[in-house]
Amino acid sequence: MLNAIAEELLALLPGVLAARPIAASERSAAQAMLQQWRTSDLPSMVMEQEAGCILGDPPAQGFSLLLPLSSTHQLNTCWTFGPDFEARRVPQHLLRAIRGAHPSGCLRSESPPPGSDFLQLLWIHTETSLTRAQLSRWGALRSLARRLPGYYARSMGVRGSARIHRDLMRAGFSQRHLAVALMQGLESEGLRGVVAVGSPTHEALRHVQPLLQRFEKHKAELPLESAQSDEGCEGRDCHSCDERDVCTKIRALLSAIKRGRRQ
Repeated sequence: MLNAIAEELLALLPGVLAARPIAASERSAAQAMLQQWRTSDLPSMVMEQEAGCILGDPPAQGFSLLLPLSSTHQLNTCWTFGPDFEARRVPQHLLRAIRGAHPSGCLRSESPPPGSDFLQLLWIHTETSLTRAQLSRWGALRSLARRLPGYYARSMGVRGSARIHRDLMRAGFSQRHLAVALMQGLESEGLRGVVAVGSPTHEALRHVQPLLQRFEKHKAELPLESAQSDEGCEGRDCHSCDERDVCTKIRALLSAIKRGRRQ
């Protein structure tokens, strides 16, 4: 069933999503830039006040999926769709409002951060049935955790959001770079697949969302076999989890609270 949903979503790329394949020359140029950015001193966790572009945060919608794909159709291709990140840059006056709205630099709850609808799809080629543990473990590839300084993404189920550091935006970071970086992440794990990222129209989301809901439902029905007791949430290993930075900060906070109670 998951493979069928994956094929349906793949078929939406050239039509409903109006996606554009990234040419080989563009891909090579993006790889060269990514190599430079990986040596930068930008933070791995991007705060709201540091963001030059915010994707998928309310009131916008954000979705990020990793899907199994049994066919070899369009393998090793990268696609983008919708307005690029530059068109969705956070205006400077809003960045100043974010910095001044709260001492921590976060907006108050009644003023949601500026966002843009965001859809990120990763298909992984596999000829065998996957367990939920395997999908969850590979799911960390969606966030580029510790793979690209200045890009911070989070995902929960089929939902996803991302923040791009303002300095990375100034350097020209685009949808093309994100798609190529995600493909490099798959390849680094010895995987082959298809990557698509962009900003869908409301009409496109109307076609996509029922498939996302079906995917989430059927994924929840998958067995958890092969997940070991020491592997963490849904079979994910802490070393490859996209929530590792958050968990580390929470553990440190809880430890500080416990120490305060003992004193």
